[in-house]
This record gives sequence, structure tokens and C-alpha cells, in this order.
Amino acid sequence: MSKKQRIFSKKLKGLFGQNYILDENYVYCSEFGNGAPAIIGLMEELRAFGVENFIFIGLAGLLKDEVEEKVFIVNNAFSTSGSAYLYSDKDSFQPKKEKWFEFFAKELNYKESICWSTDAPFRETESLVLFYQKNEVMHVDMECASIYAFAEFYKLNALCIVVSADSISNLTWNPPKNKSEINLVLKKAIEKIIAIKHEA
Repeated sequence: MSKKQRIFSKKLKGLFGQNYILDENYVYCSEFGNGAPAIIGLMEELRAFGVENFIFIGLAGLLKDEVEEKVFIVNNAFSTSGSAYLYSDKDSFQPKKEKWFEFFAKELNYKESICWSTDAPFRETESLVLFYQKNEVMHVDMECASIYAFAEFYKLNALCIVVSADSISNLTWNPPKNKSEINLVLKKAIEKIIAIKHEA
């Protein structure tokens, strides 16, 4: 967020992290922690306040290096995440692809990705990496499967967006080549989301 937005937006108090009410359409949340437990805890509190639609944007590792695009909508998320199992015993989760999701997917116009969510970044085992690569999985992250499991359980809307950052495609960790570029991609994606006005 810009300094101007932080100054003039009303802060949502009582929740961990930086949480701002931007307008009648958006609450912007950041710095609440990493991983599924952190974001699901926040989403449970926001749900108690009446929030019914969730858009997540975060970083993900690549399982396939030949990808050129940086930003993707996750249309399927495989789970080895403990938080997801608290909402469902399924192995994979998809968003509820109804009017709300389709509207944002069309407006954002990002390509789709299959993601694998895990609780242990940097400790993905070789057998799991190879398994998900064979199943056409493009990204690995920590949150998407749990977010979709949460939304499915409560019958809410959710859309997960990932930005390609590092890579484990060759079974070793390759850190981001240009962190400034990734931050700029994140910033532009967030601005693009906030500019979209959805009529309920």
C-alpha cells in the first residue's frame, strides 16, 4: 500500500497484522504471519465480522522453470497442509467457480496454475516434488489448499493468486533472482485487484 492509502484508510483494530478498510468493497490485510495457520486464523476472525469473499495473493515456488509468466490464479490445490485437514479430508481443493470467481478471473486475466500446499517450506522431499511434477503441478506454496478448504467448508468465495518467486524444479532450492522485481509484480497485482469493483 502507498503511504497515502495507509494514512487515509481506516485501520481495522483487534486483529494481528496490518489491516485496513479501503472502501465498501475491500479490507486489505498483511503482515499477519506466514503459512496456513496464520492466514486461516485471520480468515476465521474476518468471517466472524461478516466477510464472505476472500482474495489471497502470495509468493510461490516453481516446480517447472520453463514458466515465463509471473502471476497465476490457482484453479486446483493439492494439500499436504495440516490446516486443510481440519476442514476436509480431501487431497485437493478447487475454488467455487461461480459468478464471483468467474468475474474476478475474467477481470484479472491471469493464466491458471495447479498448486501444491505444504507446511514445510524448503523441506519438500524429493519423492513429493517428483510426484507433483508428474501430476502437472506448477507451484508449491503454504496457503492455497487451506484457503480453498476453508471456503468450501463455510460455502464462501475464495480466489488464490500466486507470484512465482523461487524454484525447486531441479530438486535444489534456487532463491529469487530479483527480489525488487517480485515486489513490483506483487504491488501491481494488488493494485489491479483493488481497482476492480464488483457489484454484489
